[in-house]
Amino acid sequence: DDIKKIKSIKKLIMIGSSWEYHQNSGKCMETDKINLSTPFSWSKNSIYQYLKKINLNKKGMKFVWLRVFFMYGKYQNKHSLLPHIIKSLKNYKRPKIHSPNNKNDFIHVEDVCEAIILAIKNKKISGIYNVGNGKLVSNIEIYNKVLHKLKKNNYKYRISYKKNKHTKENYANTNKIYSILKWKPKIDINQGINKVNNK
Repeated sequence: DDIKKIKSIKKLIMIGSSWEYHQNSGKCMETDKINLSTPFSWSKNSIYQYLKKINLNKKGMKFVWLRVFFMYGKYQNKHSLLPHIIKSLKNYKRPKIHSPNNKNDFIHVEDVCEAIILAIKNKKISGIYNVGNGKLVSNIEIYNKVLHKLKKNNYKYRISYKKNKHTKENYANTNKIYSILKWKPKIDINQGINKVNNK
């Protein structure tokens, strides 16, 4: 409740996550049912519900909840998928990819920052908004793209795997954020890989 007492705050922007949605939801809309089965998703939802309950709008504050999908880019955790792949290959090692079939909606950090900036500037925006590319790319596709860019296409680096029907496949419906902020991602996965590789 203390946040409502700070009169200088006109807008509160919080970062949610695609993990708030149920796995294998396909295209996720802001109105979809929320997943409460994991500590992470439960804690995110608890924060959102608390902020919603204290009704910031009554105090003249706008409350924005940005559900960011699979963000990557500069300063990303070195154990995350893309940095791990690049580092392993540059050290002439085959990376360990535990779920090559899994598909994610990869969104570059620069595009996420642009969404946040637009949300700051827009005086009327409030509510929940998805921030993603709206496209699925599998982990093995990411790996193969990096292999190609680093020109390491020989047999030593090939990863054998079995196709699995039970994969995580959530991606963002971004119609809402586009309609309000005219935001859409500018960096595709190939450009994003180049940015991570050249950092």
